[in-house]
Amino acid sequence: MLTPFQLASGAGVSLNKSWAEKLVLASTDVEKVLEVYTEHCRANNVVPASSFAANPAVAHLDMRHLGIGPRGLQALAEAIKVDPVVTKLNLDDNWLGSDGVPALIDLLTGAPHVRSLSVSDNSLASGAAALFASMASNETLTCLDVSGNQIGDDETLALADLLDDNHTVVTIKAARNSIGQIGARAIAHALENNIMVEHLDLSWNAIRLSGASALVRAAAMHPTLLYLDLAWNGLDDAALVSLGRGIRASPSLTFLSIAHNRFGFKGASALADGIRVNVTLDELILDGNVLATTKGSAERALVSALEENMTLARLSLNGVRLTTETATALAEMLRAKEATGHVLSIEPVSLLPQLGE
Repeated sequence: MLTPFQLASGAGVSLNKSWAEKLVLASTDVEKVLEVYTEHCRANNVVPASSFAANPAVAHLDMRHLGIGPRGLQALAEAIKVDPVVTKLNLDDNWLGSDGVPALIDLLTGAPHVRSLSVSDNSLASGAAALFASMASNETLTCLDVSGNQIGDDETLALADLLDDNHTVVTIKAARNSIGQIGARAIAHALENNIMVEHLDLSWNAIRLSGASALVRAAAMHPTLLYLDLAWNGLDDAALVSLGRGIRASPSLTFLSIAHNRFGFKGASALADGIRVNVTLDELILDGNVLATTKGSAERALVSALEENMTLARLSLNGVRLTTETATALAEMLRAKEATGHVLSIEPVSLLPQLGE
């Protein structure tokens, strides 16, 4: 623990920290934290993680890929309870499983100073439902990442209940799971009641049909949602029609990814109509989609919409095949926008021809 002289002089404390952080760091009894950790590692018959033992007093505690397991997490939880410096905790890929959920619940209950928790790739499976239920009354956690945890519709219903009850969590990342129609509809309903969510990542799931339509409709019109990632799902034309209508008057959405989905000409055209009048989007990711079909080309509709949209700053079209005519039209449109002071970046740059002066 730092002495009063060290605190006054700033010795031993990183100069880039705020004074509030310095005071918390200085008041943390590092020896006590390590004593508690060692004691509980011994009780749980686990080897202490050297990375934590070497530097426990850090705001962002990165414990990824260490094979901690349920018993190791029990020991770590006890240490973090007496370590108020830790506000951001990353436990990705640690073999926690559903058996590790009780320790996660205990950690969050006993360490209200933890405001960000990432437990991706831990095979929480059905245990995720209990974790979500335990967080209903948590008033300090603002960011939760449960990506890659075999979460299906049953667990997603519990996640939706969490969004209904808890308006403190503003960032939810649940990518690479098995969320389907039922789960998507539940989250859509929760978004109608929760007006605090800002970041929602549901990429790499199984969201499609009526679930997709309900979700994009609720998300597009959400009053505070800034970031929405629905890449690698099953969004079809019906979902894109709902999305296109929603983003016409979206009050907040600045980032949207619908890369690698299943919509066709009708859906892409509806999206273009929405982009035409949208005034909030800053980034749009359309990677890997088919914009030209036998029924017609949505490419022309997209170019026309981009000509009128004066707020979009980045458009990603990686893996999208454009006709030479469309690529030339996009390049000419970018030049015209630059003349008006509107800078729009289209990726990859190799898509567009270099126009002569």
